[in-house]
Amino acid sequence: MMQKMTQKIYALAVEASGRSASVAVADEAGVISTHHRQAQHDHAQHIMALVETCLADAAIGAGAVTHIAAGCGPGSFTGIRTAIATAKGMGLGLAVPVYGIGSLAALYQAAEKPGAAAQVLVAVDSRRAGYFARVYDNGKAITPLFEASKPEFAKKVLAEVKAKPLHVIGHDSQLLADMLAQAGVAVAGATETDANASAIADYARGLIVAGKSPISYPPQAHYHTPVLLGDKKADKKTGKKT
Repeated sequence: MMQKMTQKIYALAVEASGRSASVAVADEAGVISTHHRQAQHDHAQHIMALVETCLADAAIGAGAVTHIAAGCGPGSFTGIRTAIATAKGMGLGLAVPVYGIGSLAALYQAAEKPGAAAQVLVAVDSRRAGYFARVYDNGKAITPLFEASKPEFAKKVLAEVKAKPLHVIGHDSQLLADMLAQAGVAVAGATETDANASAIADYARGLIVAGKSPISYPPQAHYHTPVLLGDKKADKKTGKKT
């Protein structure tokens, strides 16, 4: 186990798994700079410009960066790859450790908690006409990561959680809260947000200050299901798609 960090920290975070790309810098006290690009596509072409702007806003050069963190999803397949590749490349170039941070866990930690009386459902856009989601209670995930379409979302949540009211955090939070309430789920409130580098940077900052090793948080994609590239091909003998 690493010892608790006492030196100056500048953690650079990159997140592109959601509906925008963003970069943030945190020191040992918290996030000191963040910039984002509000667009769903072409993150790879703009992410380094965001890095440069964010570092300039924090009044530090790239050489001052002590740690790097990547938002690892779930979310946009291409966005996750962009964030991880950027973080790994910069980590190698600057010879600094790289952390991989789950986007849902970071959003949960960054959000204002409703207290012990309610559980927290964190949801992000799956880009497949549905959502990736997970439920947390008192600082811990109490369900596996799951994916559900809009029509099936309330049914899926009902199958996963029954004990307490839910506070919904994330993308389309009010819409999801209304859907859940109509299905009979007790809803404690809703907070609209999306995957963002500020949450990733602050989560990483906490790990660094606590002396947590990046070996336990590798920059690996948190895909929920295998990604299929291209159309399925039909078997010549059976005619079935494979």
